[in-house]
Amino acid sequence: MAITLNSGFKMPVIGLGVWRMDGKDIKSLLINAIKIGYRHFDCAADYKNEAEVGEALAEAFQTGLLWNSDHGHVLEACKDSLKKLQLDYLDLYLIHFPVATRHTGVGETGSALGDDGVLDIDTTVTLETTWHAMEELVSLGLVRSIGISNYDIFTTRDCLAYAKVKPAVNQIETHPYFQRDSLVKFCQKHGICITAHTPLGGAAANTEWFGSVSCLVDPVLKGLVEKYKKTAAQVALRWGIQRNTVVIPKTSKLERLEENFQLWNSDHGHVLKACKDSLKKLQLDYLDLYLIHFPVATRHTVQIRKHFPIDDLILFGGLYWKHAGVGKSGSALGDDGVLDIDTAISLETTWHAMEELVSLGLVRSIGISNFDIFTTRDCLAYAKVKPAVNQIETHPYFQRDSLVKFCQRHGICITAHTPLGGAAANTEWFGSVSCLVDPVLKKTAAQVALRWGIQRNTVVIPKTSKLERLEENFQVFDFELSKEDMELIRSVDRNYRTNQPAKFWGIDLYV
Repeated sequence: MAITLNSGFKMPVIGLGVWRMDGKDIKSLLINAIKIGYRHFDCAADYKNEAEVGEALAEAFQTGLLWNSDHGHVLEACKDSLKKLQLDYLDLYLIHFPVATRHTGVGETGSALGDDGVLDIDTTVTLETTWHAMEELVSLGLVRSIGISNYDIFTTRDCLAYAKVKPAVNQIETHPYFQRDSLVKFCQKHGICITAHTPLGGAAANTEWFGSVSCLVDPVLKGLVEKYKKTAAQVALRWGIQRNTVVIPKTSKLERLEENFQLWNSDHGHVLKACKDSLKKLQLDYLDLYLIHFPVATRHTVQIRKHFPIDDLILFGGLYWKHAGVGKSGSALGDDGVLDIDTAISLETTWHAMEELVSLGLVRSIGISNFDIFTTRDCLAYAKVKPAVNQIETHPYFQRDSLVKFCQRHGICITAHTPLGGAAANTEWFGSVSCLVDPVLKKTAAQVALRWGIQRNTVVIPKTSKLERLEENFQVFDFELSKEDMELIRSVDRNYRTNQPAKFWGIDLYV
């Protein structure tokens, strides 16, 4: 059973992942896998067993992955994998993660950590540059199909905008406990096959490594085990296949190999006009700061389907609503009720149009909003004018330290657009829980939360229409939280996003 990729080649729907398999044990396992019927093997330079895999495989669908530190050395990295695997070509070659790190030598995949113990991210190589180097591998006949791995909707959409050869595959973590329907459906809608690299949720191995909970012990799966007389793993794999995804479970046990195989049968293209429209409405000659609202474009059209509140000071071409004329920002929903995403305009194109606004004197500074580390890093790589600000949701329940520190390290100011967690408004709109009710917060909870944000060196922009709240929110300069209290608030982080735009768009862009 196979899925036909957009490149025209077929890929078996079940494969074998060889991550965390010791080289000395792998040869006999792979030979047995081929005897059982496996013809799809997922390999990567980072798995450090390509040479042993190459010795074992003669006939199979071969997937290789480009490691983070090799983004500027794609051809050399591919040739190195081919040499180790003893192959003339790869069936599929993927970008392992949408982030480049400091180059440590072709085929060397140790994590490149800086002196501070944090991943040493390279902001000089764009994902577009890497992708075009991947496309060259197809032209040279070294790979049949190319794809991406661990890309979210934002980075996948951007890849579609600059790709000459469309990615055939996006290999992601997806399983019953992390279904990611919006990402899966978006990719499938655009002809990108989804491969699940962790279709069983990591099972015992990830529980041991990361302390995660396996979906295989869930009562729902256990009930289906009784109904179909199959194992929980078989039920989970069959669920993945019936979603039209490819599954590549990992195991080093022969009995599991056999068991797993026995499955029963709107403004991004109009930046200048949008900016001038905002200036006209605001009766200004220039803006101090202009932001791309979201790192996603939607279809340019005259139709509006639903209104969503906006702040006209922010570039709503950045959210790329279905275009109803400059300055109109109704949600761009398709006939299926899902956000109608435009894959024709890259974020780089939009950013260079933003830079032009600075040259024309229409804005003093430009920035981004709701960008994650992947999209921010890529922006830094193609930017001539570095973004001054990244405006994001961050508050005591959703602290996002890695993103905040990454931006600050690269001179990008973080502005918290939801510094109080949305409070009553988001509770009403999205059913989210406000951090202001947490027992850790004293004085007024809002003042403590705002002061915490300021002491993290972020800018806070709370929203209120009440005069007394306006005054209260501004009275945060007459006290300072102690180091102990800052740590106490840090302890309440829930990684909890309160803004849920999927309610309006029919798709969860953050999944």
